[in-house]
Amino acid sequence: MEEGKAQDWSAPEPAEFKTKQLSLFTDFLVNSEKEREKLSNIMNFWDSMPKYSVTKQRQNKIRQGRYLPKYERTFNYKGDPYTIEVSPARTGSGEEEKEYYPSVMEEFVENALRKLACEPEQIYFSQKRGRVGVTFSLHQLRKELKERGHYYRCAEIKQSLEILSQTKIKVEYGGKMILTSPITNLVGVSEEESKKDKKARWYVEFSLFLSLGLMEKTYRQYNYELMMGLRGQLTRWIYKRLASRYTQASIFAPYSCSLKMIKQESGLLNTATTTQDMRFLVRSLEELVEKNVLMDFQVDDPERGPRNKILNIGIHLRPSMDFIDETKRANKRFQIKNKE
Repeated sequence: MEEGKAQDWSAPEPAEFKTKQLSLFTDFLVNSEKEREKLSNIMNFWDSMPKYSVTKQRQNKIRQGRYLPKYERTFNYKGDPYTIEVSPARTGSGEEEKEYYPSVMEEFVENALRKLACEPEQIYFSQKRGRVGVTFSLHQLRKELKERGHYYRCAEIKQSLEILSQTKIKVEYGGKMILTSPITNLVGVSEEESKKDKKARWYVEFSLFLSLGLMEKTYRQYNYELMMGLRGQLTRWIYKRLASRYTQASIFAPYSCSLKMIKQESGLLNTATTTQDMRFLVRSLEELVEKNVLMDFQVDDPERGPRNKILNIGIHLRPSMDFIDETKRANKRFQIKNKE
C-alpha cells in the first residue's frame, strides 16, 4: 500500500463462499423448500449468553446522562459457571449521542442476519480474519425482518448494526477471558449510496463464538420462524433454551427447571417481587402452549424459607408432539453433519 493512501476493504474472494463447513451450515434436514424457509441455526454457547437482557426501558432508568455502566451477569453452560460483562455502544452525534446495551431490536437484527447467512451465496469464511460473515443489502435485511413481523426503518436498522458492532462482550471462565462483539467487523454503504442502489452490499462478520460454533459444528437447526413470531423476550429465551438443550424431548420426560434458574440465567425477570416474577414467567409459558411448543406445564409448590419467604419454585415443561418431531429431525441432522 502506498504511503498516505487509504486502505481498501476488499470483498471476500469467491472461494471464501465455498467451504465444506459452510455447506454443512446451510444444508438443513427438511422435506420441502417451504420447511427450509422456517429454519435457521441455533448456536448453543453463544445463544446461552444473557447479552440482550437489558430492556430499553431499564436502560433509560439507569443511564447517567448519556452514559451507561458496564453490565455483568453470570450464566451456566453444561454445568460450568461463566461471567459475561457487556460494555455499551455509543451511537449518534452531538446532542443525540448516547450509550446503549444491545436489546430486543438487536436480538432480532442479529437473528435475521444469521438467517440470511443460511444461504450459500451469502455466507463466507474470511481466511484473513478467521471469521464467518454474511453479505446482504440493507433492503434485504429490512425485508427479512418485515416478513417475520418486525417493521423497522433503515435508520433504525443501521443504528442496531452500529450497536452490535460497538458493544464489547467479555466472557470469563476458569481464569481465561475472551473479548468479542456480536459483530466484529461491519462494512456498509452511505445513505446516499443505499438510495441509488438498493442492492448495494453490506458485509458483517460475526462474533468469535459464533464463528467457532460454526467451524466446530456445535450448532443445531431450529424453528426460526416460530421464534421470531413469539411476543415475549423471555418466551423467546425459553424456546431457544429448549431448542438447544432439550435434545431428548419426550412427553414422558418433561424438561425440569426452576424460577431461580430462569431468573439468574436469562436476566429477564426483574420485577419487584418473586410473585410478580412468577406471574411474568407463567405468561411466557402460556404463550409457548398457545404456539404449540409445549403441551402443558406443571408448577410445584413453592420452596419456602424463614418468614415463609419464597426461595424457589420448580417447573416442569411437557413438549408438544410438533416440538418433539422438530427435535428428532434436528438430532438426525446434527448426527449427519458431525460424521462429515
